[in-house]
Amino acid sequence: MTVILVIVGIIIIYKGYKYIVQTNSEFSHIEIAGVTFSNDDGTSRQLIISKLNKSDKLKLKPDPSNPHDENAIAVLNMRGLIVGWIPRGINIQVLELLKENKIKSVIVAEIYGFDILGVQIELELKEGSI
Repeated sequence: MTVILVIVGIIIIYKGYKYIVQTNSEFSHIEIAGVTFSNDDGTSRQLIISKLNKSDKLKLKPDPSNPHDENAIAVLNMRGLIVGWIPRGINIQVLELLKENKIKSVIVAEIYGFDILGVQIELELKEGSI
């Protein structure tokens, strides 16, 4: 179930237990998906995440040939290793921002968890993109 609330310029999307918040301050916070899986080359995404720090720069890479979702967007560290994916359900909106060149930067907003690590990223949008 997806619920979208719009309150004075703040959009909160609730999908299961995940919240994605977008405000008029030109920032979006997204909890990335697929962090518990290994990459095709066998590298552990959990190990990659354990080496990240808050504010580290990341990259987004559309993957239209992805067999699970043609709108898939990989979240990569600066070495090009997949950290996770933009969640299905908001990936189409993020893909539009990428196509329109509206994303200024992508950084690690938060790393959380103990046995299983999760990552929230922050998209800084270019001025006037909202």
